[in-house]
Amino acid sequence: MKHLLEGGSQEAKAVSDRLKRNGYNLLITHDLERAKKYLFDRYSLHPEARFGMVASARDTDLVNHGIPKGFRSPGEVGAGKYGRWYSEPKGTEGSCTRLETVATEFAAQGLELDACLLARGTDFIREHGRWTNRYAARYQHANRVTDPWALRMNAYRVLLTRGRDGCVVYVPPISDKMRETYSYLRENGFTALDVDWGVGK
Repeated sequence: MKHLLEGGSQEAKAVSDRLKRNGYNLLITHDLERAKKYLFDRYSLHPEARFGMVASARDTDLVNHGIPKGFRSPGEVGAGKYGRWYSEPKGTEGSCTRLETVATEFAAQGLELDACLLARGTDFIREHGRWTNRYAARYQHANRVTDPWALRMNAYRVLLTRGRDGCVVYVPPISDKMRETYSYLRENGFTALDVDWGVGK
């Protein structure tokens, strides 16, 4: 994901093509339920498979698009629930495989799933040909954070690489903020699970 995040489009596309040939899927959709169905169907015959939904801790828009996250939200996996989220049997309460709760980069750091559903927030998006974090939630102790932009870059480097078999990216239909990000990911090798932006989207 180095080339994808650092803007090397030709290199990122080449890497994406090579990954696809080796069975690693990079997918993108505007439809959250379609993303979930893809993972449910893909692993329907594999009860041991682990797949889950991840998202950035600094996003402020996803809660309006079906992603149950937020500080101390019951929909966001917090300390004390990480083990259960990763290890509970498929489909059981608290398991990542229900795709009902979301883990942020803090819960996902250093741990992997067979596949991840990344809910792409507006805290780190493409704008006028470069990445921006201007919509990200601010830090409570901002004076202690030397480079919040770099922290967002690193957060997405973690989130994009949590799946061993692949990554499905859900881009919420916020055309004024997310159109360029969606197009950028498509240009860099992500395959659409649904139609691209149409008239009025």
